[in-house]
Formats: sequence, C-alpha cells, structure tokens
Amino acid sequence: MIASPPFSNNISRVHFDDLEPSELVELLNNSVYKHGDAYGFSLEESEPSLISAQLMLTSPEIRQVFDEETQSVEDEQIDTVEMIPFRIDTKYGLLEIFSSKDSVSTVTNKLGQLTSWDITIENATLDLLAVRDSISEEYGTEIQSMKISNYSVSDSAIGSCRLKMNEPGAGEQLVREYDEDITYLGLEVKSKGDSVTVGLYKSGSIQVYNDMDGLTRLVDTIKGAMVEEAPMVKDA
Repeated sequence: MIASPPFSNNISRVHFDDLEPSELVELLNNSVYKHGDAYGFSLEESEPSLISAQLMLTSPEIRQVFDEETQSVEDEQIDTVEMIPFRIDTKYGLLEIFSSKDSVSTVTNKLGQLTSWDITIENATLDLLAVRDSISEEYGTEIQSMKISNYSVSDSAIGSCRLKMNEPGAGEQLVREYDEDITYLGLEVKSKGDSVTVGLYKSGSIQVYNDMDGLTRLVDTIKGAMVEEAPMVKDA
C-alpha cells in the first residue's frame, strides 16, 4: 500500500511480543467496521511481510440545516466516517500510517486495544544523513531544502530556520557543518530521467510530494536505512 502523492508516511517501530503476525491478521478480520460502529478495521491485504489495513472511525458532526416546515435553522447530527490507512512491515518491524501526524496516536492506541497490548509500538526517528546516503547509493539526489535547529545567526543569536537551496551542491556544506542539528531534509531524488521530491523529518515522517516510477522501491530503501539489519520475525 503506497498512497497516491502527495502523502505523509509516519513511521513507528513495532515489536510482536506474545502475538504472531498471523494472529493480528485474524484479529483485524474479526474486527471489521460495520455501519454505526464507533470504530473498526478494514483489512486490505495480507502478504508474507506486509499487513495493509484501514482504521475506520465514526465521528458525529453537527451541521445547521434549514427546516422548511418551521422556517428555522436547526442543528442536525450527521455521522461521518474517517478512514486512516496503515500497514505493518514485518520485514523491518515498522508501522506506517499514511495520514497526518495527529492520527498516529489514534491508530497505535486502537491497535494496542485490538491486540490487548501484545504488540509494542515505539517512536522511530530518522538519521537523516544516513538515510540520504542510503538513497544516494541507488539514486541521484540533490538537497533542495533543510531545517536546522540551533542555527547561529550571529554570535548573540541562535534559532531554528528553514533554508532553500538556490544552487546545486549548496546544501552539502551546511550538512557537514550542522549535521546533528538538521531536523528536516528536502531531497530531489532522480531515477532514469524521472524524479520525485521527498521530505524527510527526523521525527520519523516522510512526505512524498509527487509520483515517480518505482516509488515503492524508494520507500523501501528509506525503511531499510532505518534499521541496521532486518529483525527476525514470523510471516503473517
């Protein structure tokens, strides 16, 4: 499951404690969302190393409607259903949530409840330069922008700033100088005449702004760079 760009991929680490991946698939199948439920799941795909699904949430929404009989405006409650796509990559031990950062805690909490907390979900951080180097081994890359914390404006002023590169190679000196203080990298990634713009956040989020052939492979390269070696897990 890779959403159509632009999309946000928020990544967390997931550990199967006393639960088999196949048991999680069964739990998802037994917790299918039905109309009127507060929440439920929709299992999309179960592969040997990937479990793709959506969390479905019912949210009441109050709207003002005009009542022709009374000729007045009245409040009416309408239930809306929010769909939050996610997948668990058991090869790398990662949970990917294809939504805003605000949805991460919702999905992790519902998965915890579903499994009686037999899985552990932890925050993941990106080593931005290590990820960039891994991407560069397979693709052409160019730094387009970056965000730096503890940026020295002068001897007496330090702050956070976001910088845009106007010339090729302009970001390399800043990368060497600020290294640990970089919290965001905006990259242009090129492959066979095609390119995609990717935003990497130290907090564990990936932003993909446009499409490219082989996008799934690029995301796999980024995920592979997040772990020193793939954890030994059982197939779903």
